[in-house]
Amino acid sequence: MTLVTGLSSCGTTEGPTEPGAVVASVAITSGDQSLSALGGTVQLSAVVRDANGNPIASASVQWASSAAAVVSVSNTGLAAAIANGTADITATASGISGSVSITVAQVGTTLTITSPPDTVRALGLVAAATAH
Repeated sequence: MTLVTGLSSCGTTEGPTEPGAVVASVAITSGDQSLSALGGTVQLSAVVRDANGNPIASASVQWASSAAAVVSVSNTGLAAAIANGTADITATASGISGSVSITVAQVGTTLTITSPPDTVRALGLVAAATAH
């Protein structure tokens, strides 16, 4: 699958270029570039432009992650947190690439400690516990 972005021209009097235009740049736009939970996602989009800065709406974009074990990316630009760490997500159109770094820093929200009932028998003893 390919991601086709609908774009409008900013700051120029020319409209979008025709199919077959030469890609000069690819930029990735996103919301948050940090994910605080495993399984969290952020939708990325690619802005492909020609040498005059005009958008190329018909450009085919391929997505890749430098560390798929940390952040995976779908063929539509949906990035998902897999493990703590940092990954560069790259969008490529006609051999021209743009990238963005996404950091996954899982934040714990609860800590549950369980202990067998017979482990703690008297006040002051050290209890064996397991955190999940």
